[in-house]
Amino acid sequence: MPKRWEQELDRLNDVKAPSSVRDRVTSDSHDHRNDPTPNRRQRTIAGVVAFAVFALALAFAAKAFGGRTVSPGGAVSNPAVFTFLVKDDAGTGSYPDATLTFEGAVVGGNGASYGWKVGNAAAVVDTFGAEFQLGNWVVLPAGTAIEVAGSAETVTGWLDQPVGDSEPPSHLYELPTSGARIPGDAGRYVLEFTAHWPQGVREFYFPIKVVTGDVGASLTLQATPDPTASLAYRGAAAPVQVGGYCWGNGQSPTCTNGGAGPFATDQYLQIPQRTELNVYPAFEVEKYSLGLAAGDDPVHQTGPVLPFNGRFDEPGSFVLILSASWSQGDVQFFFPVEVVATASVANSPQPTGGTEPRPQTTEPVPTVSPIPSGGSAIAVP
Repeated sequence: MPKRWEQELDRLNDVKAPSSVRDRVTSDSHDHRNDPTPNRRQRTIAGVVAFAVFALALAFAAKAFGGRTVSPGGAVSNPAVFTFLVKDDAGTGSYPDATLTFEGAVVGGNGASYGWKVGNAAAVVDTFGAEFQLGNWVVLPAGTAIEVAGSAETVTGWLDQPVGDSEPPSHLYELPTSGARIPGDAGRYVLEFTAHWPQGVREFYFPIKVVTGDVGASLTLQATPDPTASLAYRGAAAPVQVGGYCWGNGQSPTCTNGGAGPFATDQYLQIPQRTELNVYPAFEVEKYSLGLAAGDDPVHQTGPVLPFNGRFDEPGSFVLILSASWSQGDVQFFFPVEVVATASVANSPQPTGGTEPRPQTTEPVPTVSPIPSGGSAIAVP
């Protein structure tokens, strides 16, 4: 028992009964006309007060001994867009897919096993629990708005708490039908969605890391079906050049000479010093490495390539070199980066070809609260 409660109980020993009560106890009179016991109205009020105190005590107990509680986040400028689409593959046919897009980063969701029907043909695809291997933790600012897009008829979402490696996460609460946002509390979460199409239903899992500060720059790698990579910071994308490579499985891969050459001075993506780089490789990527080369020509480098430790610490103009390996081949990507002081970034233009961030929203922040299981699905524009 808390010490403050013990002190309050000890004070009861010093409480004196009113004189009228003592007189009635010692008196032999049984006249109930002046009975000091409470009337019905007084008993009703006392009951209401007691119930309120009991409810408040339960709330404190739940907070102290219950599960994780999550606070709603504040408004930020750019939403996190979750897109649910049916894609076509030349070898396997159509299949349901989902991606998360935020400030230039595009990261695929972990899809679960599903059944799929096209015409009279039906198939069951088993992922053997691979959707619970949570690797790409997408960094998002607290309070980011959640938007749903794509071709799914309905989408229902939950905020989950990760349990362990390769284990299904546990539900914290179901996302509201409108005004859903990333939590306001920093930490690791999983966004779980169930998307419905006429052909079937599939669940997707997106592991996220919520931060209250700068989310850093993002670097994404994928093969759709050709190898691609993108570097972005706060919605502005850096131009990319690709070195020569051969691509494809089998005896006849497709080879290209690439088109790498010197970058123009207005193409450099400006990133503040000490900015973290979040790398989001698709699951098909076998390995990758990063390096920084001084200068503007990725092909004819005048100095050594410095190893990159995941943060832009040294000021200056560099070419960020990404070397990635897929089963189909090895590819090098080149991005021009200028590492500058924070004050310089605010007054400098974005690189040509970059995407502009959305303006700051002024809409009120709704309260994020649980809704009953089986509630209405999130609206899909």
